[in-house]
Amino acid sequence: MNNGPVLIVDDDSDDRQLLQDAWQEIGFPNELIFFNTGEEVLHHLHTEKSVPFLILCDVNIPRMDGFALKAK
Repeated sequence: MNNGPVLIVDDDSDDRQLLQDAWQEIGFPNELIFFNTGEEVLHHLHTEKSVPFLILCDVNIPRMDGFALKAK
């Protein structure tokens, strides 16, 4: 299994907490890193050397929706 972080793009704090609780209950060791916007996660992907295990993105996020983020 890839030990890279899980990048989560979601601006809803309730959704973030739900994902964090579920991830802990499953027991996966991967770090969860949260972002509010597509721009933030793109900056992270361009500046960090670690390869993410998974990227989860809400479709309705500010400024750049999830589909536009996927296209980039």
